[in-house]
Amino acid sequence: MGLLLMKFTYNQRQVYIHGNTVGRNRPDVQFDKNGIHTNVEYDTHNRSMQQHKKVLPTNDPNARNKFYKVGRGR
Repeated sequence: MGLLLMKFTYNQRQVYIHGNTVGRNRPDVQFDKNGIHTNVEYDTHNRSMQQHKKVLPTNDPNARNKFYKVGRGR
């Protein structure tokens, strides 16, 4: 049985599962899978990551949020 992935977006204003805008921030990736909205953020700076960890769940407490710290490119 496959997973259902719908409404995949990147670098767009934050929305909740029904597509309505809930914030001005722009998660790196957003998608709906099996009825759950997920936001993904990739940050190179701890300060940015901490801000995203605060703002994303405030805007949509029902979403699943994933945060990744990545190294700086050369």
